[in-house]
Amino acid sequence: MSVAKRSSAIKVIAILNLVGGFLGLLGSLINLVTLAIGPGAFSPPNAAQNPFDGVAMDVFLVANATGYRAFQYTSLGTSLILDILLIVSGFGLLYYKKWARGMAITYAVLSLLLKVALLVYQFVIFIPAMNSFIDEASSNAPPALQGVAGVMKATLYAGVIFSMVFAVYPVVVLSILLSKSGKAAFEPLPPEDDYEDEDEDDYDDRRDRFDDRDRPKRPRDEDRYGERDDRGGRY
Repeated sequence: MSVAKRSSAIKVIAILNLVGGFLGLLGSLINLVTLAIGPGAFSPPNAAQNPFDGVAMDVFLVANATGYRAFQYTSLGTSLILDILLIVSGFGLLYYKKWARGMAITYAVLSLLLKVALLVYQFVIFIPAMNSFIDEASSNAPPALQGVAGVMKATLYAGVIFSMVFAVYPVVVLSILLSKSGKAAFEPLPPEDDYEDEDEDDYDDRRDRFDDRDRPKRPRDEDRYGERDDRGGRY
């Protein structure tokens, strides 16, 4: 009887899902609080003198980046859903539950779709709007803040590259869970009696294979070369 193999890669995915899910949930909650309070709550007292202030940037993006506010809320809501999928599926994968495999696959597909949508929005709308804001702010900035423009632009593209690196994980999850061994890991194991019967059958097979009592005996020398006479000769 074939026995389903418990792949250790499933355990690794389960642990990574739990770690990533809890860290992502923490980040999503921080973003939720930031959106609820508004960027002005975290601005220093002399923020009005800084053209790169978060309040000024938020006002500019709302006015010049199409769908910016909807983009913020949509990305936050989907991130919360993905975090919950990661956490719940992580616990289920630890015990090789079939529903957890389906949930982890759902997470991977949604995560890839979200990352593609975010990538398109960033390159088409968000980054051009941010570059316009940085150029406008740097033109009015004092000499001490001129270098901030280059740092902000570099941070934009670094964030895009960072998100693309994280897109590797859902691809790995799909490749493992959709593989033959990944499917077999979630098949139910046979009861313990089947293991015992299988071991006994193997033992019986080995015993029969090495038991030579029923094998035909090899002919003796006198049978092969003729019987000997009393004088030691042959006839």
